Amino acid sequence: MLLKMPPPVPFFYGNSIRASDKDWLISFRPVEGNELWLPPATFELVLPAATIIRVTVELIEHPGWASLRFHGDFSQVSQPEDVVLSPISEDDANELAAILTKRLGLPRQPRPVLPFALAASSVNPLDDNAYIAVVGTQMPLGHFEGPDFEDVKLTGDHDRIAGRIPGKRYLVTGFYQRARSKDSLGVGYRGPRIRVMTISPEPDAPLRADVQWWTPPPSPSHRGSVLALLHSTAEDGHEQLEFSARLDPQTVVVGALDCSGAQRTGADAARLAQLALATALTEPAYYPLLGQPILPPASVFADHAAWAAWLIGRQPLPSEPGALLTTLGNQIGAVLEGANLRGHCLYAGGILALVRAGRATLLRRGMARAYLLRAGTLQPLLYEHILGREPEYAARMQQSPELDRHRWVPLSAFTQVDLPGTTPPLEIEVQRGDRLIFALGRELLTALEAPAREALLTAALPDVVAGMPPTGDMALQGWGIVAVDVEGA
Repeated sequence: MLLKMPPPVPFFYGNSIRASDKDWLISFRPVEGNELWLPPATFELVLPAATIIRVTVELIEHPGWASLRFHGDFSQVSQPEDVVLSPISEDDANELAAILTKRLGLPRQPRPVLPFALAASSVNPLDDNAYIAVVGTQMPLGHFEGPDFEDVKLTGDHDRIAGRIPGKRYLVTGFYQRARSKDSLGVGYRGPRIRVMTISPEPDAPLRADVQWWTPPPSPSHRGSVLALLHSTAEDGHEQLEFSARLDPQTVVVGALDCSGAQRTGADAARLAQLALATALTEPAYYPLLGQPILPPASVFADHAAWAAWLIGRQPLPSEPGALLTTLGNQIGAVLEGANLRGHCLYAGGILALVRAGRATLLRRGMARAYLLRAGTLQPLLYEHILGREPEYAARMQQSPELDRHRWVPLSAFTQVDLPGTTPPLEIEVQRGDRLIFALGRELLTALEAPAREALLTAALPDVVAGMPPTGDMALQGWGIVAVDVEGA
């Protein structure tokens, strides 16, 4: 008995091409009067919707006409990973590409997962055809129909997956396929698979002889117009750190970082986040790895600078202040989430600020607070999402599909993921003599609810324990104050 597919559901009808949903496939057919040259001898192109990674428009030599290039895993329909659909009118190509981008969430980014999520018996099983990224270990040679990588089987282009070394770790991106049921037809391996799109060996270089380990300066410390009071945790080192750099004589970028990590690695999270900023802005005072990245050692914590340089994105920084700070925050996220993909649990929040020509732009993520001190008057600018100020915030975050897709690997507050409820950068006017003050550490934020403690921020040295001892939680968990004096506005 033949299975009958549901009728196609059109969603685009242009002058040269039309597109329809056909169950799990997308069908592309030329409009009468147009003939497809690519793929050759094609009257209808069908591609699986779930495994399209990106679609791009490419102009061809005929004016007013273009091609659509699809990239993804199209093995289920016997197509290569790159498929070109041509010719299409340029207007149709642009409109159809925009529709597909919105409908399918293109370009797809692989979901980071840890190896335990690959198992068929996982408590929160991955979706079929989930596009994932995982760092795992190649298993010893066994039966050709058995698993070969973290209890799953890698499939795909033979040349791409050949030559793997047992015991070596690899970063794999690809489409996850669940185990087949016992009742399904076919013979051979029935367990979960990954259809590999990219695979690369994990770095395992010797430790550099000239690794420079950074020690936080004494508190308080000055770097130009930036004042920092940083008090380490009782046991785990500095989890609150400061960063500052001048982009030009009139522009300063400041980072006030509040970090944490599992198993006493909060100081490592802070150092990696700080180095992400230093590497992106090439600020030598923080000992970044300048120039091209080198192969780091296997352990992320053995050479913070090498791993920060290895993991960070190298895209040009935008000039618009809000976009610049957002990009820097994304780069912090890229470094920390790259470390978390390798089995760690690192987090960074805080405030990034840019001060230039009478204006200040502030980006706050996570638990941190910003004040403006002007002529002795303290004005709150940004409050954190704690202490009951925004009771709906937690609910929105729990319902976030973006968080659900990343439930296997911890996210940082500074992250590449577009989370709901996050506030856009705040831009304010500032004048010479103003001071921006950033408070870090949940325990300090709670203590600042006391007016007497908060009033200490108005002093020339905003020491929040001057004449008022720190609370027990502040002493245990650490805290930080970063102040920026506005110059020449």
